[in-house]
Amino acid sequence: MKRNLIYLVAAVSVIGFLMYVASLNKTFLWSETFSHTDDQPFGCQWFDSIAGTTMPKGYTYYKGDFHRLMNDKRRKALLVINTKYFWDSLAIASLDSFIRAGNKMILVSSDFSADQSRWLRLEEQSFKSFSTNELIDVLKGEEPRDTLVWTGSDTLRVPVCSGFLNSYVDSMKANYTVNASVTINDFIESEDSDSVAYTYYKKILPMSVKRQVGKGTLYVVLTPLFFTNYGALDPAISQYLNRQLSQIADLPVVRLDAELLRERSSSDNDNLQMSPLRFMLSQKPLRWALYTILVAAVIFMCFTARRRQRIIPVMGRPVNRNLDFARLIGSIYCRRHDNLDLIKKKYVYFKEDLRRTMMIDLDDLDSDESHARQLAAQTGVSEQQVSDLLSEIRRVIASDSSPNDKDTLCLIREMSHLTRR
Repeated sequence: MKRNLIYLVAAVSVIGFLMYVASLNKTFLWSETFSHTDDQPFGCQWFDSIAGTTMPKGYTYYKGDFHRLMNDKRRKALLVINTKYFWDSLAIASLDSFIRAGNKMILVSSDFSADQSRWLRLEEQSFKSFSTNELIDVLKGEEPRDTLVWTGSDTLRVPVCSGFLNSYVDSMKANYTVNASVTINDFIESEDSDSVAYTYYKKILPMSVKRQVGKGTLYVVLTPLFFTNYGALDPAISQYLNRQLSQIADLPVVRLDAELLRERSSSDNDNLQMSPLRFMLSQKPLRWALYTILVAAVIFMCFTARRRQRIIPVMGRPVNRNLDFARLIGSIYCRRHDNLDLIKKKYVYFKEDLRRTMMIDLDDLDSDESHARQLAAQTGVSEQQVSDLLSEIRRVIASDSSPNDKDTLCLIREMSHLTRR
């Protein structure tokens, strides 16, 4: 049994080791995703991680609401790596206003739409398409690398594979001079051949330019494949990335997902353009008029929502109406002169009071002696007087003859006397 267990452990260990070795031979996918969660060479997982730890003012990846980011008044720098999506006019207008407010932006792309080209004021021409086979040959050492040359006295030479250079922006006129609105940050010297004369010459191609837009600065970089995991982990290319990112290092950097700026379908654009609210917000006078109406509505609600206070009347002392009520009842009995009914009501009240206070039930005739004894003990009146009073009251009530005023007053006074005692 122990020997079988040993064999089983050994087999599991061998299989686990083989699986580990197989995982080391990872097949790379040379596809341009620029995804924040892609750890392949042309993803941006490691690039974002390294940038997040090296940028002095902070570096974040943003994939939230684009309009909320544009409405944020805090100064920042945007990094947009885009090779797959064209932008709509609304996104370009928002970015233009964002940069003019004093912010910075680095646009890293190898292809531009007509709207983007007009906004950038640059003419785009194709240079050399990316080739996976060419890149693999360069990495194997079978093909030479190009050389990226920076202008200025401090020349920095970085070995660059030509497969990384997809296209370039040709802003240069005669003798490769640039108009005043554009400054070339770096260029590359590339050999080019004339198809007719078959002569070779050096052609200077700008790969990074910048332009002032209002109070801010716009940088256009034409090497999107550098801003990937491969470029961040390559020692030579990382120097190039540091040089580019140092231009916006004085501000918090936000890498914006290029999908947030992509051009929508025609139906979506029609719906957006036909929206009344979007049209009002796009026009500055209408936008401020809308803001004024909303503020006025809030102020109106604040003033009209207050509770309206009424005048509080002066409250006088409450009037005691019990004496008036007693006089009214007395006058009624006086006019009717029904002494028998008055004695009956007083006797009912007298019985209820004794039952409630002393638990004596005068309707129980068999216990009259004990009741008289108890009343005499509690009130201090003789037992004979209590018995005579109860007998007299029962006799008057049973006779159905109305007594005179003197007898009525005497019986009522004696019942009240016992109640008070």
